[in-house]
Parts: sequence; C-alpha cells; structure tokens
Amino acid sequence: MVTPAVAQTKLRLSTIKPGTERVQLINNGDFQFQGPLVGTNYPSPADWSGFGDIFANAGSNMVSYDGGVVCRAEVDSSASVSLFSQTVVLEPATTYVFSGYIWNMGDSTSHVTAVMDMDDALNEPQIVLNASDAQANLGYFVYRSFNTASTGTNVNVRVFYDAFTGTGTAPANYPVAAQWDNIAITKAVNFAAPQPSGSTATLRPLVRITSPANGGIAYDTGAGVAITADATDLDGSVTNVQFFAGTNKVGNSSASPWTAPWTNAVSGSYVLTAVATDNTGTTTRSAPVSVSVFVTFATTGALTSIRAGHSATLLPNGTVLVVGGFNGTIRLATSELYDPAAGGWTASGKMAIGRTLHTATLLSNGKVLVTGGHFTATGSSPRCEWYDPASGTWTETGAMTTARGNHTATLLLNGKVLVAGGLNRNTGSVVSTAELYDPGTGTWTAAGSLANARENHTATLLFDGKVLVVGGAPDNLQSNSLSSVEVYDPAARTWATDNPMISARQFHTATLLPMDGYWSPGALTPAISIPAPSSTIRLLAHGRRRVRWG
Repeated sequence: MVTPAVAQTKLRLSTIKPGTERVQLINNGDFQFQGPLVGTNYPSPADWSGFGDIFANAGSNMVSYDGGVVCRAEVDSSASVSLFSQTVVLEPATTYVFSGYIWNMGDSTSHVTAVMDMDDALNEPQIVLNASDAQANLGYFVYRSFNTASTGTNVNVRVFYDAFTGTGTAPANYPVAAQWDNIAITKAVNFAAPQPSGSTATLRPLVRITSPANGGIAYDTGAGVAITADATDLDGSVTNVQFFAGTNKVGNSSASPWTAPWTNAVSGSYVLTAVATDNTGTTTRSAPVSVSVFVTFATTGALTSIRAGHSATLLPNGTVLVVGGFNGTIRLATSELYDPAAGGWTASGKMAIGRTLHTATLLSNGKVLVTGGHFTATGSSPRCEWYDPASGTWTETGAMTTARGNHTATLLLNGKVLVAGGLNRNTGSVVSTAELYDPGTGTWTAAGSLANARENHTATLLFDGKVLVVGGAPDNLQSNSLSSVEVYDPAARTWATDNPMISARQFHTATLLPMDGYWSPGALTPAISIPAPSSTIRLLAHGRRRVRWG
C-alpha cells in the first residue's frame, strides 16, 4: 500500500526552543563543512552539489543552534533557480520525518518560493515556505512525514528557491532570498518535535563524524579503524560518544578528542553513526557516514622457526600448514600449523628430508602433497611426501622421475597433480619435462615435455581443465626471462604453445579471472609493475578465459 505524505507542520523559530528537537541530520545537513572558499563565498559544501547563487555562508536571523553557518541563497545575479542536492539512502518500507530550518526573506512584491523536497519522488514530503507566511524572514522549523514504500529508498534531497518574482527578496534583506539549515531525515519512531520557547528542556548535543569521510575508504592495518567525531553541547557538556556500524556498537569514547578504534572490523561496506550523550543524559545521533573498510595486514604470532623458500597451504579446517624452507644454515624438514583464531603457531610432524623451493598441493582428499625441492645448495630431490592433517604425520610416497625445485604443481580436475619444469641442481640444468601424480596409486607417470625448459614460472588451472604455463627463466642463472606461454591438455596429455606475453618475466603471478569477468587496471596500485591494459589482460582462445599477467 502506498502511503501519502502527511501535511507539513510549520513552527516559527521564535515560538520554539531550537535544538530540543530529536532529529538525525543528513550528511552535512547543518552545512558546517563549508568546503573551499571562493572569493567571499563557500559554493561547494561537503556532500552537496548544486548551481545558482547558493552557498554555505553565515546567515541572517540565525539562532544559536545554527552554529553560525546556514545554506544561504542569493539573488544578486538574478538566478531564477538556486539549488543544492544530495542523495540519501534509506531503509525500505519505513516511515521517516523530513525536517529542517527554513527562511524566506521576501515581501509581497519581491520574493521567491523556498522549498525542500525529494526531487518529485512519488508522495514526496515537499516543504514550502512562502514570503506570505508570518515572519518568514525569522525562520521556521518545518517537518513532514513520508514512507519509503512510496518514495523509494534512494531519495534526492533538494533545497532550492524558484518562482523568482520582482527582485527576489525584500529590500532590507537583499541579496539574501532564502535560507535552510539542519536538514534531517529521522525515523518516525525516533523523531520528537522541539519544545516551546521558554521550556527548561536542555538542548541536545551536536555530533558529527569527522573521520572517516562520508563515501570514503578506511583501512585497518592492525590497530583498528579509527573513528573520530566532533561533539559539543551548547548548554552543558558532552560526557560520552558511542560509535556504531549499523546497529552494532563498535567503539566508545568518554573524553575529548572523541575517537575510538574499531578493532574487529572485516572488509566490507558500512554505515557509521555516532551517538553523543550530554551531562543530563540527552542524546543525539549523528548523520550516517557510508564507508568502505579494508582490513590489511596486521602483525600476528611469529613462526617457531626462521625460514625462507618454504610453502604455506590453507587446510580445509582453516589452519595454515607451513613446510620446510631455509633458516640460513640448513634446509628444514619441520612443519608448523597456524591457527587464525588464536593467532599462533604450533609444531606439527617432520618430513623425511629438509627441503626448500618445493611445492605443496592440497589434494582432493584433504591431504597435502609435497614434491621435490632442494636439500642443499647443489642438490635437488625427486622425493615426495604427503601430510595428513588428521594425524599431523608425514608419509613418503612415490618419487618423481626427475629431481627438481623451483617447479610448479597443479591439482587437475581429475584429482591428479601435474608437475612441470623446475631446476635440477644435481645437473645444473633447467627441466622441460612434466609428470603426473596419481594419489590413488601414489605413482608418477610422464606427462610430456614443455617446448621451453623453465623455472620460476606460473601454472594456472583454467576453467576447461587445461593448465596454462607462463614465463619463467630458461637457465639456472636467472638472468634471463621467458615470454613464452604453453598450455597442457590433460585429456590428450599434450602441450601446445600459445601467444607469448608482451613482456618476458619470472617470479610473477597469474590470476584466473571469472568467466566473462572484467579487469580494471585502474584499480592496481603503482607498486605493481603493469604498464598498460594490453599487458595485463589476455583473452585466450580456449574457453574465453581472462588471465592477468603479474
């Protein structure tokens, strides 16, 4: 059922005690964030856009709750319409109250019509103040209810004047034609009209979130997302500010500066608000701030052993298995498990041999296959082992035909593992051969040879089950890199060359994008060396796959 807006209620500011109303401002609804000064005016207040002669300036006939700044529209340039607007996102099928302070500075012969509306949305709560309204130049608090079942949840709030008549304003007020302030959209269940003038009711505190900015991005680098508010009270003192993400309390501050860390954030989009409480227990909720949160790297528990050239595998239970590596003296046979919930490491089983620059592949049965690697500065191993997370133990399985490290291992759709390329330190040569491991039998079979021997390459399983091998180094000096690309077909057990990359590279990354997905190079940080879209995206013939070259 579509609910029409209720007629507007007009209360002269002189008959009320401004600041005793319970409302929730929209973003910068009080125009205190004036934006840059241009000449003598502020034409671009934060969160608002507009045109004509309209500014976030000091106003006329203000009250203390205006904070010295209002939205002021002028007529000295004879603009027929002057307007500010912003989009506000609301909850569906919810009754709200649209309110604000509004002044009309005209007289019977020279005036405009001062308006607040929602851009002609269905059953919008349009608010109008005419010059003929008594003491319109001294201002009114006006409010009107509406339901988002009619207007929709994304409303375009506008404050503007039109119907320019004569010079647009009374001579005594020239060039000011109309003013607005404290634009608010409040859930009807939370709204309270202001108390009458002479009331002993205390003013509600003023509060706004100053950081992060509305529509901005916040990063948690380990210390939490810092949320900061500006909170004041005109007839008392602010004693507490609470911060919310949606309905969840995420921080609290009991002293100025009003800031608190949100320590348990996860990456996502949120609507933040702050609730200020004064010394009488009166509260005010701030305008909502929409923010995107990104949780970046944070320090966690250290490994029990120093290691480099190791492997790390995410297990089905959410823990991470780290295996092998070089500690500066020896190749390690030890393994450790990381528990994200506890943020710590525990020792697990020990391999039969120490190794580095090996591979570790999570199999379909939940076990982890470790293949090859280097056991000394001059020795490589063909030996393989698998780890059982249930028992924390290692078991040797069939050895590869060729010793190798710096190779790749790819789990195929049929559950087998394809090992390709690598460096054999025993012979000092880079390997071109490939082998297939069958977990069912624990044995290896030949899987053809690459056209180009390579190490330090990437191997990516494509949607059609084929494996894309990219780049790498053709020799053990690692001074040269390859641009060549090859594709392995498990059904035919054959290799085929594909179009080369534009740039040769090794130690890179390759990422399989969703089918028919879209990659935006503009989203990359400057730290990633990708000069142009043509070098980051390649549309392959087999299955319309997009792959990013790292």
